[in-house]
Amino acid sequence: GGQLALTLSSAADQTTEGQINVQTDLGDLDSLAAKLDLLLHQVAGRVLEALILINSAGRLEPLMPLAHAHKRPIAEAFRINLIAPALLIAHFIRRTETLTLPRRIINISSGAATSPYAGWGCYCSTKAGLEMLTRCVAEEQALSDNPVKVCAVAPGVIDTDMQRQVRETSVDRFPRRHKFLRLHEENSLAAPILVARRLLDLDAAGLFEQGGLHDLREMRPLP
Repeated sequence: GGQLALTLSSAADQTTEGQINVQTDLGDLDSLAAKLDLLLHQVAGRVLEALILINSAGRLEPLMPLAHAHKRPIAEAFRINLIAPALLIAHFIRRTETLTLPRRIINISSGAATSPYAGWGCYCSTKAGLEMLTRCVAEEQALSDNPVKVCAVAPGVIDTDMQRQVRETSVDRFPRRHKFLRLHEENSLAAPILVARRLLDLDAAGLFEQGGLHDLREMRPLP
């Protein structure tokens, strides 16, 4: 059988040979369990090598000093970046605990989890929280008879809409904007499809550790 990546995102519903996506508003916490059940139902009966849940959504707003941010954007950032992954992880583990095939969770982190940036208070703190959540779940799974493997991976700076948003932000809201402008000018942003392929290749090769916090840029390419 083949390996299938299971994702919930704001993108339209999609089913391909390597991926199934179910359109989801990650800020709507009450709907997440049902959306994940729908995703798992779509792969029921298929011959799979593994079940992989990838938590990759991230929200930068409010992209400004915390003292200037309003209540709703702050809450939304924590919902999407940290609460939604926590709920999805919990539900994924519960719903698949009787399966014997390998189950893995890859949480997409960021260098911002350990590097503070003025204007990125919510993003940095939620990514730090996601890394600690990853480590805690790994500790819990170590006590399980049928453990799920969970890790966090910081993929580096990727050429996405998020980066465009950073470049369009004023310096008073994000003082280190120049760093990301320079990365763009130097063509140092990674292509999303290449990062996704490398992520799945490294996962399939078993190179992500249980509870590991990995930096994709520091991992050696596969032969």
